[in-house]
Amino acid sequence: MLTTLAHTRLRTRSLVPPLARTLPTLAIRREDPSRIWERRSPLSPSDVRGVLESYKGKVDVLVEPSAKRCWTDAEYAAAGAHITPDLDPASLILGIKEPPPESVFLSPAPDGLSREYLFFSHTHKGQPHNLPLLRRFLSGGPTSPRLMDYELLTDSTGQRVISFGWMAGAVGASEALSSFALHALELGYATPFLHVPRPYTHLSLSYLRAALRLVGERVRAVGTPRKLGAITIGLTGAGRVSTGARAMLDELGVRWVEVEELKPIAEDPNADTHQIYAAFLPPHSYLSSTTSEPYTRTAYRFDPSSFTSHFGTSIAPHLSILINGAGWQLGFPRLLSLPELDRARAAGGGKRMLTVADLACDIEGGIPFVTRSTTIDSPFFYTPTTPSGRTQIMSIDILPSELPFDASQTFSSALVPYLRAWLDARLARGTPSKTHLDALERATIARGGELAPAHRALGRLVDGEVGGKRLVDGQGAKGKGERKKRVLVLGSGMVALPAVQCLAERSDVEVVIASNALPEASQLAAGLPNVSARLLDVSDRASLSELIAQSDVVISLVPAPAHPPIAELCIEHRKQFVTASYVSPGMRALHERALGKDVLLLNECGLDPGIDHMSAYAMIDEAEKEGKTVTSFVSWCGGLPTPEASNVPLRYKFSWSPRGVLIAASNPAQFLLNGQLHEVPGPQLLISRFASVPLDPGTYDFEGLANRDSLPYANEYGIAAPRLKTVLRGTLRYKGFSELMHVFKTIGLLEDGTRRAALKDLLGEEKMHGVLEPLEWLSLIPPSSSSPPTHFSPAPRTPLPALPRTPSTPLTLLSTLLSSRLAYAPTERDLVYLSHELTLSSGEVRTSRLAVRGDAQSSAMAKTVGLPVALAALRVLDGRVAGRGVRGPREVGGWVLERLRERGVEMQERTGGRGMAQELERSWERPKSVA
Repeated sequence: MLTTLAHTRLRTRSLVPPLARTLPTLAIRREDPSRIWERRSPLSPSDVRGVLESYKGKVDVLVEPSAKRCWTDAEYAAAGAHITPDLDPASLILGIKEPPPESVFLSPAPDGLSREYLFFSHTHKGQPHNLPLLRRFLSGGPTSPRLMDYELLTDSTGQRVISFGWMAGAVGASEALSSFALHALELGYATPFLHVPRPYTHLSLSYLRAALRLVGERVRAVGTPRKLGAITIGLTGAGRVSTGARAMLDELGVRWVEVEELKPIAEDPNADTHQIYAAFLPPHSYLSSTTSEPYTRTAYRFDPSSFTSHFGTSIAPHLSILINGAGWQLGFPRLLSLPELDRARAAGGGKRMLTVADLACDIEGGIPFVTRSTTIDSPFFYTPTTPSGRTQIMSIDILPSELPFDASQTFSSALVPYLRAWLDARLARGTPSKTHLDALERATIARGGELAPAHRALGRLVDGEVGGKRLVDGQGAKGKGERKKRVLVLGSGMVALPAVQCLAERSDVEVVIASNALPEASQLAAGLPNVSARLLDVSDRASLSELIAQSDVVISLVPAPAHPPIAELCIEHRKQFVTASYVSPGMRALHERALGKDVLLLNECGLDPGIDHMSAYAMIDEAEKEGKTVTSFVSWCGGLPTPEASNVPLRYKFSWSPRGVLIAASNPAQFLLNGQLHEVPGPQLLISRFASVPLDPGTYDFEGLANRDSLPYANEYGIAAPRLKTVLRGTLRYKGFSELMHVFKTIGLLEDGTRRAALKDLLGEEKMHGVLEPLEWLSLIPPSSSSPPTHFSPAPRTPLPALPRTPSTPLTLLSTLLSSRLAYAPTERDLVYLSHELTLSSGEVRTSRLAVRGDAQSSAMAKTVGLPVALAALRVLDGRVAGRGVRGPREVGGWVLERLRERGVEMQERTGGRGMAQELERSWERPKSVA
C-alpha cells in the first residue's frame, strides 16, 4: 500500500506545476550519467520535507529525475518535491560533483535575482581540467550565476564545516585492506584481509564495521603469513579523512604503536603475526628543515620550501600499507618519490610498501607516482615493475559513494542550516544567520562574471579571453564565447612533430606553427583541428611581434642565436617563453627585465640540455635527502644511428642540421676526473677522446668526448664539496668518429679543389690510405678508377645538394653535404642514449639510463627534444610554474619526467656495481701537452 501511494504521489506531482515560479526554488540536479558510481545526493528526502514544512508555500523544491540516486524519485515526491527534468525555474541548484559547463544557466533566476550553484567544483586550486567550467561562470557578464563550493564552506577559523571526508576515510581504509589482500595473494600469500568486503556491497556503515571486527578476530586467531613479515600500516593526515580511516582500523583491532617502533617490528623475524600494527604519522616524523630548525606547524605553513621529506628512508621501508589522508598544495614538499619508493621496497626485501592508498587523491601531488584516480570498478593500478617488485596504488576519488545512504544523510544534515540562512536572506524573512551567510560568502568563487577577491589569482590560470576581453587579475569579461589558450611554435624543423602533436592533444589549446617553410609547417598541422600554420621569417620583427602578442606561451625551435631577440619581444608583450637550448649570455642578460615584467624565460627543456638535467636533479636530490654525499658524477649523452644503421663514414647520421655537431668538434672542455683537473683546448678535443665508454658494451661500442666545461655543474647540482673527485659530462659517439672527424679538421674541412697529392703531402702515406675511401664515399673528392671496393654500405644514389647561392665557409659547405650524404634512409632509425652515474660517500653506485629508438613517425632525437619542451610549455600554460626571469628546467623537471614515463620515455635506475671513473682514466687518449 505504501509503495502504491508513493508511486501515485510521484506521478501526480510530476504533472502539477509549482504553485509560484517566482518563489525561491531549490533544485537537486542529477549527477552526470558518466559517473557510474555517483549515487549521493546533497539533500535527503526527510530534509526536503523539513524545509518545505518550515517555509509553507514560500519555497519550492525541484528534483531532476535519476534512476540511480540512493533515494528514489518516489521518495522525494513523497516528501513534497517536484520531479522534473527542467531546472530552469531554480534559484539555487545543488549537486555533488561538477556539472558539464554547457549545462550551467547564465540567465538570472525567475524571481529576478541571481541564479546560484553549490557543489564540489574542483576549480579553486586552478585544476586544469575544470577551467572550462570556471570560464563558463565568468562568461555571462553581470547576470552570470554565483558559484559556491562545499570545499570552501568554512567557519571563521578556516575549518571546513561540511564534507564527506570522514566517510572517505572510513571507506578508503577498507578499500586499502581489500586491495592489499589481492596484491599479497598475487605474491603467494593468503591473508585474512581477503575477507574484508568491498564497502559498496554493504547496505550501511554499521554492516561494514561488523565485517571488519570479524576479520580482526580471524587475524588474532590464525595470524598472517610469517614470510610476509608483521603487517604494518602507516596513516598520514590529521583531518576528517584520517579520523574516518582510524575509526575503521580500530574496528579491525589494530595495535597502535609509535613511529619509532615500526622499524624494530618490521625487522623482527619473530614479531607477533597475530597482530596488525598501525602508526599515526605526524608531519614532524618525516619532515625536516633545511635550516636545521625544528619542525613546527607555523614554520612549515609559513615557508614550506624550507622543509624536505625523509619519509622514503625513515618510514617507508618499514610499512606494509601506507594510507595517505594528508592533502597537498603546490609549493609544499612531496611525501615520497618513485625512486624512493623503489629503494624502500628493496630495503624491505620486496615485502614492504606493497600498497599505497591515497585517500586524498591529489593526482601527481604529495605522492607524485599517483598519476591518476581509480574507479570503484577498477580500484587500483601498479607502479612499474623493478627488481624490488611493484607497488599497488589505490586512488578511488569517490570513496563516499560506496556508502551513499550514510554519506548523504550526514552531509544533508550539515547542509540544511546553510540552506535555511540562504532562504531567509532570499525571502527577507526574519534575521538570517550571519554566521551561515558569512560561510556561504567564503565559499563563493565567482559572482556576476567576476572572480571573488579571494580567488582573483585564478585569473592567470583562466587566462585567454572571454567575449573578446582579457581576464586580468580575475576581472571578468563581458559578452559570450571564450578563446582557447594559444601556443606559438617558432620553427617546423626535425624536432617539431612530437612537440606539436603533444600540444594538440589538449582540446583547450590552440597551436600556431610559424615557419619560413610553410609547406613543412602545413604538413605538421595536417589532420590536427586545433593547429594552424603561418609563414614567418623570424628576422621580420614586426610580424614576429604581432604573433607573440596574440599568444600565451612561445616555444622557440629556431637556431639558438635567434632566441634572445624573440625573448625580448616576449618580455615586451608579457608572454612566457620556452626553449630547449642552453642559457646563452645574451639570454642571461634578460633576467632582470623579465623579472620586472613577470615573465618566465624557461630554457634547457630538451634532451641535452633538458632531460639530462631533470634526471640528474632527481637523483642528486634523493641522495641528499638520505644524508649521502656525491663523490663522483659522470654523465654521458649521445644521439646516434642505431648500430645496424652505423656502417657509414663517421659511423654517424643526421636527423637534424649537422652544423651543430661540426661546431661542437672544436669546443674546449674542462672536467674533474679522479681528483685531477683536466683542460682540453678546442683544437685538441677530437684527439683527446675516451677510447672506450663502458655502457652496455655487449650492445654498443661507444667512445666519448668531453662536453664543454663540466665544472659549473658541480655548483648547479649542489654537489660541490671537498670530497667530490669526479665531475664529467661527455658526448657519446661510436668508435672511429673522433679519428675521422679530426682528419676533416686537419685538412681544413676539405676545401674545394684539394688534390690527392696535396692530401698525401699533408697527411702522409699511412694516414692517406685510410682517408681516401670515406672521402670518396661522401663525394668530397671524385672517385678514382683504381679505388678498391668499399667496405662501407653502398652510398646513396641521391643527387648532391645544391650549392649555396651566397659565399659560404667550408664548415657550412661540409654541413650541407653531410646533411644529404649522411641522412637517414626511410627504414633506418636513430638512437638517443643518456646515462648518469653517481658514486656516493658510502661507496654506493647509482645509475640512471635512458635508451630511446626512433620509429616510423618520429626520430628518437625529435621525441626526446620535442616532447619535454612541449610538456614544459603546457606546465607553464597551466600556471603551474611560479618562477620568473631566466630559468632552467628544475621547476618542471619532476613533472616532465613523470609525463615522459607515461609516454614510454623512461629513465631506468639501478643501484650497485662499480663506478666507471677509473676505467675512463685508463681509456683517455690525450696528447702529452694536455694537462
